[in-house]
Order: sequence, then C-alpha cells, then structure tokens
Amino acid sequence: MISEEKFNDKATKFALLKNLEGEFFTLDEYKEKVEVNQKDKHDKVVYLYTTSPKEHHSYIESAKAYGYDILEFDNIIDNHFMQHLEYK
Repeated sequence: MISEEKFNDKATKFALLKNLEGEFFTLDEYKEKVEVNQKDKHDKVVYLYTTSPKEHHSYIESAKAYGYDILEFDNIIDNHFMQHLEYK
C-alpha cells in the first residue's frame, strides 16, 4: 500500500484505523467521524495520533477534553503508513 500506487487505491477502501477506544474505522469512516470537530484554521481535517498512549497520557487527556478522537499507531509499520497518509 505504501509503495504501490495501484494497491493503495484499492487498499484505502479496506485499510483499518484503530482509535484509543479500540474502535476500528476505514479511512473514509474515520474522516466522517472527525471532520466536524477536528479542523484547523484552514478548514482541513486534522488527525491526531499517538505512538505511545502511556507516554502521551496527559496530551491525550487534554485532546479528549476538547472532544477530539485520537488514533493509536503503535507498530513499526504505522509510522511509515502515517507518513504515507500525510503525503497523500
């Protein structure tokens, strides 16, 4: 998915993201979930994520206080996947 453009086009329909509550979403489902509440000053959707929920606990609680949802990317491949999504 990360290096093959054709596979990426297909995989974005079934790739799953996991939030800190343990819920799973496709990319489109997650965008629908957060697009109302998580936008920057340029009206672009902002995706918050953590690679270490225990280490980032205070930041996570602050974000949750604003009603934000946070994704959990705690595997080695997740960092590469997130960079890929940011590039897209």
